[in-house]
Amino acid sequence: MQKMRQLLRYQKIVGIVLALLLIVGAMPAAAASAADAGQKSQEPNIEEVKFWLDLLYVRPIDWEKIDDSSVESIFESLGDKYSSYLTPTAFEDLSTRLGGSFGGVGIYIQQVEGYVTVTAPIEGSPADRAGLQPGDRIIKVDGVDVVDTPLEQVVSMIKGEPGTEVELTVLRGDKELLFNLTRDEVRVHSVTGRMLEDGIGYIRIHSFGENAVDELKAELARLDEAGALGYIIDLRNNGGGYLTSALELADVLVDKGPIVHVVRRSQIVKTYTTSTEGIDKPLVVLVNKGSASAAEILAAAIRETGHGILVGTETFGKASVQRIVGLSNGGKLKVTTAHYLTPNKTNINEVGLKPTFYVEGTEQQLAKAREVLEVAIEQAKMKPAVPTVQLFIGKDTGFVQGNEVALEVEPFIARGRAYVPLRFICENLGLQVQWQEAGNTIEIFGAGKKIFLSPGSSRVQLNGNARELAAPVMVRAGHSFVPVRFFIQLLDGEVKWIAKSRQVNIFYSQH
Repeated sequence: MQKMRQLLRYQKIVGIVLALLLIVGAMPAAAASAADAGQKSQEPNIEEVKFWLDLLYVRPIDWEKIDDSSVESIFESLGDKYSSYLTPTAFEDLSTRLGGSFGGVGIYIQQVEGYVTVTAPIEGSPADRAGLQPGDRIIKVDGVDVVDTPLEQVVSMIKGEPGTEVELTVLRGDKELLFNLTRDEVRVHSVTGRMLEDGIGYIRIHSFGENAVDELKAELARLDEAGALGYIIDLRNNGGGYLTSALELADVLVDKGPIVHVVRRSQIVKTYTTSTEGIDKPLVVLVNKGSASAAEILAAAIRETGHGILVGTETFGKASVQRIVGLSNGGKLKVTTAHYLTPNKTNINEVGLKPTFYVEGTEQQLAKAREVLEVAIEQAKMKPAVPTVQLFIGKDTGFVQGNEVALEVEPFIARGRAYVPLRFICENLGLQVQWQEAGNTIEIFGAGKKIFLSPGSSRVQLNGNARELAAPVMVRAGHSFVPVRFFIQLLDGEVKWIAKSRQVNIFYSQH
């Protein structure tokens, strides 16, 4: 009853949770800036903060173990770097990062080994027109040394009223360059794109802001019109954004099915699914250590639904969701309310996603992505109109090249994956299968590939290189079964799942 009275009181003061800013980003709580000094005259009410944390926090809080003498001490005691109190100015800065406009020079930046480093200039911005490039390291702003200066402080020095000037000194390699820039009204785009050679569309998702899905659809339409045959989706250095935005982008790109499972206080409270068939073109996704949270949700969805391949390095590994709550003093709470699991219910927190092709170096990663996508585009051109193999979950009959055949064992669903009999699949795709009893392994060879699998394991050797299936090989009734989508991808084939008829269509051609 007491909590109900508190709830009613705070509803009258601030309205219910400002919700539904559900944030899945890797931006830790930033120290308050000098611009916030005037906003500290009215500190947040401690009891109001404790009320919202009790109501929303991802796990129950034992207040006897929390120093509640101040808002800062509460969050320090929680030990959660993603939950924090935001002054109005800090919240405005966060919102700008996720879409909007501001006075500045138009660059995406991150801090790398003490240097504020340009990730990319915003197309058409003062920085773009002046020739700033990705990798440029900003060492001075208006003559003031900013090496080892907090990122937020450097941002505040660069931003300013449109029409005013700012001088940036940068290091490009070993060369020091000076740029005199006139600030302008800069529009922050979540998504940009361009055509590369050989029918490759390149789409960079900078953040998961409010307008990201509209911008993605516009870029896809423009690049489709320009003749794109497949897409590189670049999620490198994307720290996340709104959960709703990640779900909307997944709905555009991948087939129907689960995208992410949200877990609160050890219980799955919501499974989000897509409602469309996605795009019917090959995808390759670029990721690195700067790809976090919402970016990881989308990357995992694309890979685990079999819609694309990851290239780059391991991702950040942030699997928590934050919600913004309005307080009566005008400030905001950013509260961790849940964790998420990938479509196949994997927890990537503090682990991240491992790419299919591990490549370091910005240009080397893009080159590898192009190479992988070019192969996928060629395979798509050769895909037969009729599936090579058609199987049905729970049925002992199927089709091979359109002819009905009997199966000794039935395909089944486990761990959210369609499993099919390994020997049946391989032999009907023209591959040979041998059981190596000494090593408890299965050897598959043909079409220039040699694959080794082990029952109970998801580890795979493909032509001497270690790979990983999304789920382990299983044994039932003396037969080995594999998760079909990921196994067929090893063979450079394609799988289409038809949910209504619980049907697996496999497209494959040896070449």
